[in-house]
Amino acid sequence: MPFLQLENVSKSFGSFKALNDISFTAEAGDFVVLLGPSGCGKSTLLRLITGLTEDHEGEIYINGRNVTDLDPKDRRVAMVFQSYALYPHLSVARNISFGMEINHLPRAERDRRVLEAARALQLEDLLNRLPAQLSGGQRQRVAIGRCLVREPDLFLFDEPLSNLDAKLRHDTRVELKHLHQRLKATTVYVTHDQHEAMTLATKVVLLKGGEIVQIASPTELYARPVNRFAATFIGSPAINLVAGELDSAGRFTGGGLDVQLPGSIFDAPAGARKVELGLRPENAVIVPPEEAQQTIAVDYVEPTGADLYVNGHAGGQEVVVRAGRTANIAAGDRLPLRWQLDQALVFDGESGRRI
Repeated sequence: MPFLQLENVSKSFGSFKALNDISFTAEAGDFVVLLGPSGCGKSTLLRLITGLTEDHEGEIYINGRNVTDLDPKDRRVAMVFQSYALYPHLSVARNISFGMEINHLPRAERDRRVLEAARALQLEDLLNRLPAQLSGGQRQRVAIGRCLVREPDLFLFDEPLSNLDAKLRHDTRVELKHLHQRLKATTVYVTHDQHEAMTLATKVVLLKGGEIVQIASPTELYARPVNRFAATFIGSPAINLVAGELDSAGRFTGGGLDVQLPGSIFDAPAGARKVELGLRPENAVIVPPEEAQQTIAVDYVEPTGADLYVNGHAGGQEVVVRAGRTANIAAGDRLPLRWQLDQALVFDGESGRRI
């Protein structure tokens, strides 16, 4: 049986259905990221797993136990919140042990668990410090340590990096990655940040409007999104969607393109229809004019250090291309391109489903 299993879970608040028929599983050691835009039901789903939100349909199993009707304290889960919720006047050691003190665990047992957690989280030299003397990443490790000493079956994170600046977010994300590799603890993590999802997850559950859009590894989600929404939600800059016509032989015309698409990119015979051709910015190659499949008029260029993002238009449609940082490109240029069409995605013009 999977370590975590949700079966047909739904939750309504009055007439508003926050979650609709959610089912997914996680194996022991998985790092599952619940990803989606604000209001899609991620945090509600996390609270249902913890038991902090009740009165839902469906069943939840953790480590072989049906916990659907259990109180939060009996589910053997531990949750790290956005704020970390550390006590500012208590040392690291006291913050970690505080819950055990409240539950009247013997002092020797508390000390043993604190030291084990401190070793696992590399906090041994920080046990006497106050939270104000720690970095954001260290504070998060203390919050995790407080959960670890409870010896939970499942770790839950509710957007723990959202209050950090860009550099600290990166450093803390790296620490989380290392921690998961060391502890191999089964984890469910909520975020709306696709970069966090792609770098941390072993499995992504993509949500929209309270429903699951796709469950996949980060690599599969990026390369084989099930529909237009999944394709546009993952990737920065966003995927180019070029509207046009597909004929029965697999030839696409539109947006200044007239190209034969390889059969390998289709899941099934496509047939003639209106479509959107999905082209990732990194799949463009600048070529001599005579080799071009498409020529874009450059509107502006965004240097990012390692790359240039070239924003332009062709056939009345906007196009973004990633180029090397040394490329000599300026607004007003005409840029000839070839696309790696074996990496292209094709979406039905009406349903948005990938063909």
